[in-house]
Amino acid sequence: MYRFASSLASKARAARNTTYQIGSRLSWNRNYAAKDIKFGVEARALMLKGVEELADAVRVTMGPKGRNVVIEQSYGAPKVTKDGVTVAKSIEFKDKVKNVGASLVKQVANATNDVAGDGTTCATVLTRAIFTEGCKSVAAGMNAMDLRRGITMAVDAVVTNLKSRARMISTSEEIAQVGTISANGEREIGELIAKAMEKVGKEGVITIQDGKTLYNELEVVEGMKLDRGYISPYFITNTKNQKCELDDPLILIHEKKVSSLNAVVKVLELALKVCAIKAPGFGENRKSSLHDLAVLTGGEVITEELGMNLEKVDLDMLGTCKKVTVSKDDTVILDGNGDKKAIEERCEQIRSAIDLSTSDYDKEKLQERLAKLSGGVAVLKIGGASEAEVGEKKDRVTDALNATKAAVEEGIVPGGGVALLYASKELDKLPTANFDQKIGVQIIQNALKIGSRLSWNRNYAAKDIKFGVEARALMLKGVEELSDAVRVTMGPKGRNVVIEQSYGAPKVTKDGVTVAKSIEFKDKVKNIGASLVKQVANATNDVAGDGTTCATVLTRAIFTEGCKSVAAGMNAMDLRRGITTAVDAVVTNLKSRARMISTSEEIAQVGTISANGEREIGELIAKAMEKVGKEGVITIEDGKTLYNELEVVEGMKLDRGYISPYFITNTKNQKCELDDPLILIHEKKVSSLNAVVCAIKAPGFGENRKSSLHDLAVLTGGEVITEELGMNLEKVDLDMLGTCKKVTVSKDDTVILDGNGDKKAIEERCEQIRSAIELSTSDYDKEKLQERLAKLSGGVAVLKIGGASEAEVGEKKDRVTDALNATKAAVEEGIVPGGGVALLYASKELDKLPTANFDQKIGVQIIQNALKTPVHTIASNAGVEGAVIVGKLLEQDNPDLGYDAAKGEYVDMVKAGIIDPLKVIRTALVDAASVSSLMTTTEAVVVELPKDEKDVPAMPGGEGTNCLLQALLATA
Repeated sequence: MYRFASSLASKARAARNTTYQIGSRLSWNRNYAAKDIKFGVEARALMLKGVEELADAVRVTMGPKGRNVVIEQSYGAPKVTKDGVTVAKSIEFKDKVKNVGASLVKQVANATNDVAGDGTTCATVLTRAIFTEGCKSVAAGMNAMDLRRGITMAVDAVVTNLKSRARMISTSEEIAQVGTISANGEREIGELIAKAMEKVGKEGVITIQDGKTLYNELEVVEGMKLDRGYISPYFITNTKNQKCELDDPLILIHEKKVSSLNAVVKVLELALKVCAIKAPGFGENRKSSLHDLAVLTGGEVITEELGMNLEKVDLDMLGTCKKVTVSKDDTVILDGNGDKKAIEERCEQIRSAIDLSTSDYDKEKLQERLAKLSGGVAVLKIGGASEAEVGEKKDRVTDALNATKAAVEEGIVPGGGVALLYASKELDKLPTANFDQKIGVQIIQNALKIGSRLSWNRNYAAKDIKFGVEARALMLKGVEELSDAVRVTMGPKGRNVVIEQSYGAPKVTKDGVTVAKSIEFKDKVKNIGASLVKQVANATNDVAGDGTTCATVLTRAIFTEGCKSVAAGMNAMDLRRGITTAVDAVVTNLKSRARMISTSEEIAQVGTISANGEREIGELIAKAMEKVGKEGVITIEDGKTLYNELEVVEGMKLDRGYISPYFITNTKNQKCELDDPLILIHEKKVSSLNAVVCAIKAPGFGENRKSSLHDLAVLTGGEVITEELGMNLEKVDLDMLGTCKKVTVSKDDTVILDGNGDKKAIEERCEQIRSAIELSTSDYDKEKLQERLAKLSGGVAVLKIGGASEAEVGEKKDRVTDALNATKAAVEEGIVPGGGVALLYASKELDKLPTANFDQKIGVQIIQNALKTPVHTIASNAGVEGAVIVGKLLEQDNPDLGYDAAKGEYVDMVKAGIIDPLKVIRTALVDAASVSSLMTTTEAVVVELPKDEKDVPAMPGGEGTNCLLQALLATA
């Protein structure tokens, strides 16, 4: 094929060399073509020559002992640099085809620089290596398209491998390390970048300028960077930098699109030089960001929410600053002239919002805003004895800064090219469709060795695969070790676990899921087993709010027996079917034995047992439910005294907050607080607001929204303004407005306290909702009706947990939370005898359960044995022989008889108040069986091999350290 192509090329050249006489007698004795075309081997060879010569110039800069390149410039002094892309850009070849090859490599370097900001030399030498091997392979007759497919497959596999091995960084020391390496080992530069990031935040703005001294300096200038650039290049004032630079500008801040020039004519009359940018962010974040900008510059946000428009703007509403620099992509505002106190107050608002936020996304956006508003712009001023020295150092600082930002964003891998080197061995196992694709994979393998000259005399694989018995044994080891830490908390004589935390004081807890979450193992396969148990604990906690320790010990018991059975030759899938069948039978049995509870004494009993026998907590929860109703809102907070307290405020909580942060009256708490307000209840959007008010969206959707608004009207003694009744806002009078003692509105919700509605009307409304609940056949509708009833009738109860220390309060809050969740679960689904005996006695019912085969029967027996574990564990934690207790209980027929571990005697569990919520133990069993049966059916585990710390030293600052857990040996 290639000979044929070369033949055609030769014929084409011969044809072009033929003498033509067209329209005249002139004859041409020289070759002529508007374009010169090269084919096949000749074309690739010439391009390769350009690639090689460019790469030879670039590669000398690579590594800590790389050398500088001096570049002659058409103006000014020669440039001295070690920056790969700068070297590449400076090279041009006279030969056009060579230059094509070089230009393609420049594209690689430029693209790498644009995305990552560093790594351009590495990209260049990799390009050379891949293209060189590719040319050889094509010349040898390989299919070029299959080579390309193989190369693409290999690159995808390597990228996946690198991502899996990356480690995130966060500390200043780690950041300094990355900066130092990228600056060719200059520690001062790395520390300067780390300090800059510490000043303005990792998301802050850091720029690099020429210094005026011999030394490098860091200067932080108050400023803000917006991720929006000019909307038209006609605004550019500095053509060299392609930027618009304005000194002492006036700043108009408007939240909506300016659709008509007439609206801003009055403002444009104030200046000839202007630059328009789009408002940064979206939705609520946009409004907040604009308000931040207004505070920074001393201006006002022109917003229709406050009845403002562009036609009424005057000079006092415009912000000002020392300088604005606008590029295609972003805007930097330097030295805003806003009031310093107002800026600090705004920063404090944002910090308070961060503390109050429960959303990771919201926290991230708030932290970005805080960095922009408070951190300003950090300027690295690079000093030196000459222009050349400053230029060279600036290139290294730029690379180091970009590399550091990239490391913070996506993490780090071992340097010096070894991450690519090790990844090359992963490609040995990569499947390909044909031999030519395999050669493409090998091209990448060889290219990945270019960045490192290290040789290894030991075998290495990026992945480690464990199979069958070995895999399950290692997972089981992780399950057992995690379970050992969790199980000590179980029962009335369970003990605390102390957890070392990465910040703050150690945490003392008896909460199973909290203990489980804190455990990590260095061994990857062990950690998989532990991680699966964490899933069980988390799932149980999410659904039932308690029972996580029970779920953990059940998981261990089921998986242990499952491993033994599979090792003995049982069919794993049949075991799983038997386990599932048995669990379904146990759940049915438990439901049939559950008893609903209603009295405060019964509620207090459940709370007491779930709080590890602390009667005060059980009674506090019962009292709270009595005050606000079983469906009422009960929250838990840190108290300010040594004692636990209950605070109940009559009111209604709506899951809607203010529609604009401009309504905030308490900046510290980020809330709008209004005393004795008038409440306008309108079902549709209000398009204009001209008074000092706080507006929130109506809660709910569709018919539920209408009903919720009517509930609110009844609670506050107002009326719903609805067009369905021929009413509109223009006809509203004072008598139609609701009233209450106080309204508190946050970003996410609204609490209406002490509504002034008629008590009889409120009770009648509640009765209507109760009737609707009884008549409803839809679970969704019942849930929404119960929510409305809770909001209307229950009010809000706050449990304030006191203690002598932070550790005591934290430990007690965990128990109160578990007790409250358990109590709600008991109210919802009823109770069964506690102390694990409900599960123990349910195991008896499995003797009669039919199965399809022997292996399924073993699966049922696995559950039978596992159901004994809770009683066994509780007894063992009390210092008695668990097997003896289990045996004695199974010998008798009273389903309520159990072992009171606190007193050390056999009692009627229900009469003694030792009870468990059905929902808790049901959820624990179902979740435990689900995950443990999946582990039982596992045949292979694939994990990353641990890094060799001798080869890749651990990062300082505690990177990768495991949490330390200690079980207190003293009984609670």
